[in-house]
Amino acid sequence: MSAERWSALEADLLAAGFVLDDYPDRLTLRAMVSAMKHASPGSAVYRLEKGPKADWGYTQELLAGIMLVLQAANWQRAGNRTAPKPKPLTRPGDLPEGARQITGEVMSIAEFRKRWRGG
Repeated sequence: MSAERWSALEADLLAAGFVLDDYPDRLTLRAMVSAMKHASPGSAVYRLEKGPKADWGYTQELLAGIMLVLQAANWQRAGNRTAPKPKPLTRPGDLPEGARQITGEVMSIAEFRKRWRGG
């Protein structure tokens, strides 16, 4: 297990009143595995597993949808055909328009230069 995962587990255990040193006296291996497998929303392990979208739940999606509908209705009622259409709210983890995600793939210098030039 990575140091980042251990750190997240320890943060969740601290919130519950335990530390990793409580194993095996006060904390069983089964309890630690359960804390990892069934991490609740808002916990450090959950955020580590789900990434930036971890804190974006159903309510936030619903509110973002309502906001878009209201913006679209106001845009439509304004009657200005040249006005730009409203855009949805940026969700956590979404890239800004025109941005590209950098991946961890390995490439040669020549391949990098070719991609950098857009070819």
